[in-house]
Amino acid sequence: DDVFAFERTGGARLLVGLNDNMSVDRTITVQTGFGANVQLRDYTGHRPDVYTDGQGRVTITIPRSDQGDGYVAYSRIYNGSNTFFV
Repeated sequence: DDVFAFERTGGARLLVGLNDNMSVDRTITVQTGFGANVQLRDYTGHRPDVYTDGQGRVTITIPRSDQGDGYVAYSRIYNGSNTFFV
């Protein structure tokens, strides 16, 4: 289906979305372990910040892969920084 999403649960959580479709952005909703109503930043810079809903789900759009940039990597915002700490 051209899309794969997974969440790293150890250390700083990280939600990764991959899209290998070369012509279409893909939007998906996934359950996360971030909790309810949490702001998440895409540390790749490909997409804007998003928020989890009241049940911890989030809807993300993964860019098409025509230039090799069909991926996103979301995590909490740490100290207002654009740097992701592992």
